[in-house]
Amino acid sequence: MTAPLPSSVLAGNLPVRAFLRAFPFYLAWNGDGVIVEAGPSLRKIYPNAEPGARIEDVFRLVRPRGELAPAFFHANADQLFILEGKLNLRLLRGGFFPLDGSEIAVFLGTPWLRDTDELSSYGLTLADFAVHDQTLDLLLLLQTQKSAANDLRHLNARLVEKRSQLIEKEAQARKLALVASSTDNAVILTDFDMRLEWVNDAFTRVTGWTFEEIGGRRLWDFLAASAPEAVSFDAAAACLEAGKVYRKELLQRRRDGRHYWLSIEVQRLPDEAREVASLMVIGRDVTERKAAVEALRRSELEARSQRDEARRQHDELDWIYNTAPIGICLFDRDLRYRRVNRWLAEINGASIDAHIGKSVWDVAPGVAARVETEAQNVIRTARPARFEDVTGETAAQPGVIRYFNESWFPAFDERGEVAGLTLLVEEITDQRRVRVLKEADRRKNEFLATLAHELRNPLAPIKSALQMVQMNESFDPEICAENQAALRIAERQVDHLTRLVDDLLEVARITHGKIELKREPTDLLAILPQAVDLVRPQLERKGHVLTYEAPAAPLPVSGDKVRLVQVFANLLDNAVKYTPAGGAIRLSAGREGEMAVVRVADNGQGIPPEKLSSIWDLFAQVEYNTPEAKAGIGIGLALARNLVELHGGHVSAASQGAGRGAEFRVAIPLAASLKS
Repeated sequence: MTAPLPSSVLAGNLPVRAFLRAFPFYLAWNGDGVIVEAGPSLRKIYPNAEPGARIEDVFRLVRPRGELAPAFFHANADQLFILEGKLNLRLLRGGFFPLDGSEIAVFLGTPWLRDTDELSSYGLTLADFAVHDQTLDLLLLLQTQKSAANDLRHLNARLVEKRSQLIEKEAQARKLALVASSTDNAVILTDFDMRLEWVNDAFTRVTGWTFEEIGGRRLWDFLAASAPEAVSFDAAAACLEAGKVYRKELLQRRRDGRHYWLSIEVQRLPDEAREVASLMVIGRDVTERKAAVEALRRSELEARSQRDEARRQHDELDWIYNTAPIGICLFDRDLRYRRVNRWLAEINGASIDAHIGKSVWDVAPGVAARVETEAQNVIRTARPARFEDVTGETAAQPGVIRYFNESWFPAFDERGEVAGLTLLVEEITDQRRVRVLKEADRRKNEFLATLAHELRNPLAPIKSALQMVQMNESFDPEICAENQAALRIAERQVDHLTRLVDDLLEVARITHGKIELKREPTDLLAILPQAVDLVRPQLERKGHVLTYEAPAAPLPVSGDKVRLVQVFANLLDNAVKYTPAGGAIRLSAGREGEMAVVRVADNGQGIPPEKLSSIWDLFAQVEYNTPEAKAGIGIGLALARNLVELHGGHVSAASQGAGRGAEFRVAIPLAASLKS
């Protein structure tokens, strides 16, 4: 709610309201800035100047500069006030008249009209104007003149200041021109329209262009002509608008066509009104610097690449060092461990940390004396050394003599002196055992070959002697019958021994790689009956029943007939031997893919599962408590496997276990004619 006007009076005891009605363009507002009353004529011009409206929402104070507050009006009561309506921008001029003891500001004014034609546009008539006191009119005139005088004084002071600034600016311009003409940097000045207005001599030296050739061209057009993709007009404008210096490096083209790098700084040159009048551009030829930076960048890239490669190689070497299946360590000259890999730590039976900084006497005393002797020899000669089949005992395996190959390499310092040693240790204990076993196996094979030859030599004359005795008819008939039975037993044993010796000789030949197959086209079905004939006496003696199954079509192979007969005879002999009397043996043949397959099956003593893979080894036997099972020496199956493999085939055995029989399978490649 607005406060009413006070009841006090001005000079002459005129009531306040009567005084205000004499001035139809009056306005009053309180200390809170709220309009309390407005003259009727004023309301015609400013209809929003209603009681209750805020003065600052209706008017703007044009002069003097300040706030629409009673305190400001009291302080400037002697000045001419001009208000502007915010809705229609119409001006109201007048004075402020204080009311004694009141916070209300009273403005007595009149519209600022330039001619009478504006009355109708304002919605006013002559009746809206009151007859004023001449003294009041004179007062308003004096205030207007005083205000105009103040404006003239301020204008004169401003002109003096501007003249001084202009003189100073001209002096600065002369200094700037002197500096610009002597600098090595290219300097460009533009006019208000951004056209080239002046360039210094350095500009011509840098670009090759003279002012006569490019004067008047727009700055951005000139720069973009050589590097259109490099100049961002929006970015430059935004930077300059913010009052900052625009900086950019541009690849430019000289007048002679050569390229160069130009670093530019563009800044505004404001005029007296602090508005942009022109631009100044300072350009520096940074071609050499750019080349140096590029060379440095490439050098850094190359250095980074080299560092990465060195790091990669270091990582690879470190990986090799830690995963190599040999022991590796670094010693100083006093044989203290500087670095140790996992393998050497395991050889010595101590952790890696337990090695570092310790001497070889502390970590591996069992080999320290020998290692020290080897190391001192390398230090003395400054040359690598290798020691093979060295022995020693370590904490990893106490009481066990271990074998090693050791390689020593000296490490030199910058003076070329031995600063340390690298030791590579390869344990060969297991390899040495294998080597010893192979040597023993080689000697065994040589012994068997020699034994077989020595045994076979007397067998032939013994066989001949037995045959001669059988043919001699001078014996007594009764004695002769007994001798004939003994002779037949002796002859069978000689034949058996001969086969054993022959098998030993075959194994020896195969082992030494001296056997040669006499290959020829052969029907496998013609081979099998010959093998049966060789074991027929044993079959009949034990009462076995042999069944034979074969296809009607032949099974052609490329093989050695004698060796193939030997293979299947050995398999049949094995079946006869390990099948109790009256057993059943089945021999079958057929084609499976590109292989000719022969099977020998029996219902004999069978093979334990754990023996299925080893029965093909030389001298391997399955322990059975039968005289015939103990009669062999375990070379028949080994010989059969070797001969089959020489033919490019393979063998296998199957059994359901002890007492459930066995089956042996032989697969040999069919001849090429049948494959096609």
